[in-house]
Amino acid sequence: MTTHIEFWVYPQCMGSAVTGMADLLHIANAMAQAGHAAQRAPLFSWSLRSIDGQTVTCSSGLKLACDGRISNGTQPDLLILPGLFVGNGMQAFRSARQQLQPLHSLLRERHAESCLIAAHCSAAFVLADAGLLNQRKATVPWWLEHQFHQEFPDTTLQVADMLVSDEGLMTTGAATAYLQLAHHLILQFGGAELAAQLASTLLIDAQRQSQLPYVQTQQHYPVDNVPEDALIQRARLWLTRHQKQPFSLAALAQHLAVSERTVIRRFSQLLNTTPGKYAQMLKLEVARRLLQQTDLSLDEIALRIGYQDSSAFRRLFRRSYDCSPSAWRHRCETKV
Repeated sequence: MTTHIEFWVYPQCMGSAVTGMADLLHIANAMAQAGHAAQRAPLFSWSLRSIDGQTVTCSSGLKLACDGRISNGTQPDLLILPGLFVGNGMQAFRSARQQLQPLHSLLRERHAESCLIAAHCSAAFVLADAGLLNQRKATVPWWLEHQFHQEFPDTTLQVADMLVSDEGLMTTGAATAYLQLAHHLILQFGGAELAAQLASTLLIDAQRQSQLPYVQTQQHYPVDNVPEDALIQRARLWLTRHQKQPFSLAALAQHLAVSERTVIRRFSQLLNTTPGKYAQMLKLEVARRLLQQTDLSLDEIALRIGYQDSSAFRRLFRRSYDCSPSAWRHRCETKV
């Protein structure tokens, strides 16, 4: 039986999630037919669809010719949403997402009809915009974790995982996670033997299930396509140097020689968060790095980021990452 896949493509989408996936599915079809002479129908078929049915220009300039319009008249088994390019800043990213509002009701209809939906990379935001990730689990590229959590706090992020599936909705990590997605689909629809053969032939690391080894501390978030703000840069440096002390908005404002209101406004405009929450995020990023790279005890790590009470640190870590510090360390050790 052939599994039919629709790729929904749109301006500023990432072409690799379409062309790379299609290549992998094509190779899987060839391998399956070579290994089973009686199998005539391909395992997978696919089509490309856009909002108006016309050719779409990807973020790289690659042009994708489409097979028709996105509509409720088709019945795919699986729908794939390629990620949107985020490198032009959050303002451009939000604008690209707003252009996809006509798809939201169709996405909800597809899900209600039990069609599997896979959101590659930043396309998790599109699923969330459509209301499909409320009270569900998902993953996003690790460097978009903060932005996603700010916009969609009702979604349980499992950002340590490369791929998360919940009630027929799949989300992945960053751009090359389409490899893991393709392997997952081939395993699901073609079986373990074919998936292993494909992974071996194409050098796909099927065991790479975690984003943790790639997470960088003090990551920089896209800030509306403007250069790094000098005040935020100075604030980040000061917060990093004072991570062992409790956060003080007054002390931060005094160091920056601006009012507390100005600090709050700039953090809200550029990072979509408060200074206190950002300081907390920096502390937790240091803690994650120490958990991954050292054998320090949890008490020692808590002290290094300014928590005299390690139980308070544990509660904060669990609330932020949906797992305990010990579980995080274990995942770093086992999911590389």
